Amino acid sequence: MRGGRFLCALCFFLLLAPAPAGAAGGYETDVLPTSAGDLKITFIGHASLMFQIEGKVIYNDPVGQYGDYSGLPKAEKYASLLWISAPCLRSFLRSRFGFKTYDFLRVHEMMAYRIFDHTADLGIEVSGGTVAEVYAGAALALFDLIADAAAVRAEEERAVGVEGEDEADLLVNFLREVLYAWNGTAFLVKECDISEVGPRRVTAILRGEPFDPSRHRIKREIKAVTYHRASVSRSAAGWFGRVVFDV
Repeated sequence: MRGGRFLCALCFFLLLAPAPAGAAGGYETDVLPTSAGDLKITFIGHASLMFQIEGKVIYNDPVGQYGDYSGLPKAEKYASLLWISAPCLRSFLRSRFGFKTYDFLRVHEMMAYRIFDHTADLGIEVSGGTVAEVYAGAALALFDLIADAAAVRAEEERAVGVEGEDEADLLVNFLREVLYAWNGTAFLVKECDISEVGPRRVTAILRGEPFDPSRHRIKREIKAVTYHRASVSRSAAGWFGRVVFDV
């Protein structure tokens, strides 16, 4: 799903018009459930996106070279041209449409991660635009290492919440709780929704299903999440997390 583009876009044209019944122009469309109703995201091209919510359309970077806008809804009212960060966009949509914070911290598909070898253990490095994306991405990477994620269905929910002394400690504790879903209850995770995140606490909803040997292929055993080389840091490019698993 291309919802991640929604979180990281920095330049937005906001154009308000009645929303059509479905995707126009044959473009790929995804639907993200939120506290204010379904948010429909249409991928036009490059960073050009169309968001539909509550009978309105919000265009992100509507550049003509990436799509044919003749078949898309025309603007009835020009709102403004905003150069804003993702947190400012979240604040705007919360105030305009009543969105809740967790609607913008949802990660539905595997984010990119890098594996590095460490003696007999296995390490991963995860990056994201927010620290929440790092936590969620690390959780999904963990289960991508354990099982073939393509065969897992998001049919049940499990709530998790942990505390830590700092962000690295929090990442380790969070992943230990996530790993317990598999090692303790044979539950495979498909999606991770971060509902609350702070310097010393993170809560999330894990979506997946119990292990079914007829459908699920287990790739490797992960015994534990270690503190060795665990880190969470921020740079101009975004957030970065590293952790080592005992295999």
